[in-house]
Amino acid sequence: MSTPQGKSSAPPAPAQTAPGPGTHDATGNLMRGPEGRTARLTVISVLLGAMVAAIVAGLPPTPAVFARSLLTGDHLVIDLQVLAMLLFVFDMWITFSWATILGVTPFDFVGNLMVFLIAVMAIGWALSVSEIRAWLGWYVALGVAGGINLLISRFMRHAHIPLWRLVLYAACLLVLTYAALNANGVVPAWATSSAPSLLWVAVVLVSVIVDLGAITEFLRAYQQGFARLPR
Repeated sequence: MSTPQGKSSAPPAPAQTAPGPGTHDATGNLMRGPEGRTARLTVISVLLGAMVAAIVAGLPPTPAVFARSLLTGDHLVIDLQVLAMLLFVFDMWITFSWATILGVTPFDFVGNLMVFLIAVMAIGWALSVSEIRAWLGWYVALGVAGGINLLISRFMRHAHIPLWRLVLYAACLLVLTYAALNANGVVPAWATSSAPSLLWVAVVLVSVIVDLGAITEFLRAYQQGFARLPR
């Protein structure tokens, strides 16, 4: 059967549709929309998995021997190191996930770069657990990267991070920087301390717990503020 003159028998091409309204946030920013949040949460999940794997791989001298000697009296320092690292990974999971869910950090270059750098530092920290000097050094590098991320969130993202948290974070980082320098023999002789490794590991553990408490307090305050909004 012939077709009418001037008309084509081919089916019309599908119309190009713009992304739906759910793709963007209220300001039209694609990086803060659902796709951006999903992509960032995927990146965070992969990197956190790599951190946990590094912790298990770094257990000295092997994961099997570590499990058998976990509760021995001379194993306390390493036990606290592993506990600090596990709590740190949990802290990062809570912090990064909620920063993404609440829209504080979008799927942009700066945010993803900071997650990547912190993950690399954390993996190096986990793999050096058998050498206390390197372990403290890696934690200081990790603390510097985390501090930069806090400053970016506070002053560039305008997140509600109180000043006391920044001051407390800087104080802990300063103490641990001294501990790392002292352990590696960098400080002058008059400033050298003979404090045992257990003390410095305990300070690391406390700093991780304090940071975890700070993010928990932030989420509690956010929840209370959300509950007061008119419905």
